This record gives sequence, structure tokens and C-alpha cells, in this order.
Amino acid sequence: MTAEVPTDEKQNLISQLPSSKNELNSEIFKILFVKAIKDYFKVHWKNKRLHILMAMSEPGIGNS
Repeated sequence: MTAEVPTDEKQNLISQLPSSKNELNSEIFKILFVKAIKDYFKVHWKNKRLHILMAMSEPGIGNS
């Protein structure tokens, strides 16, 4: 069961949002950009470590 939000309450919530659309977009962009960079480095570092561990654990690589 979902509660209906009264229209005046919706307007109130909307008015609390950043005034211009550009302001809002730049905030969202900043958040997503930072998150994307963090995720990239997290995945990149994890993959790098994984390759190093695999190379160390598999005999025969590099001395064939």
C-alpha cells in the first residue's frame, strides 16, 4: 500500500531542490564522476593484484 503525497507537499519538496537545473546537474555529475573514478581504481587495482597473484601461483609462466 503506497501513500499518496499531497500536491502542495510535492511542490514544497521540489522547491527545496537546487534552484537551477544546471546546479543540480553539476552536483549529480560531480558525485557520479567521483564514484566512477573510485570504482575504476578499485577494479583496476583488484585486477592488477589478481594477475600478480595468478602469475606467482602458476608455475611455468615466464620460464617456458
